[in-house]
Amino acid sequence: MAADCRIIAIFASKYWALFGMDIAKAFEVAFNRKIEKNWEKIYVVVDIHDTIIRACYENEETYNYYLYSREALQLMTNREDICLILWSGCYDEKMAEYRRRFAEEGIHFDYANENPEVATRVSRTSR
Repeated sequence: MAADCRIIAIFASKYWALFGMDIAKAFEVAFNRKIEKNWEKIYVVVDIHDTIIRACYENEETYNYYLYSREALQLMTNREDICLILWSGCYDEKMAEYRRRFAEEGIHFDYANENPEVATRVSRTSR
């Protein structure tokens, strides 16, 4: 795993450790699989509320980032082998506002609520 991948995993793991999840291990597995399968990149899908920033549904948005979430996303933004996808149920106008605000913080998402780079598989049960 490259040095900045370890930094991303450390930042992310400090936050996720609060919830008993080992995101560092998940990144390690993903990057090892990327190498094993000779993939160009991995895809990281990130929710906004209570993942990047604290939810503030009743008041005006504060952009109160969780510990290390901004730094981890800034590092991932600069990697060619990570495709960042922002995922949220918010309205399109609000999504555009979030993406603009995150861009001002040096965080750029490749896509929002979609991943056109990967074909969707239809399962037998969903037909």
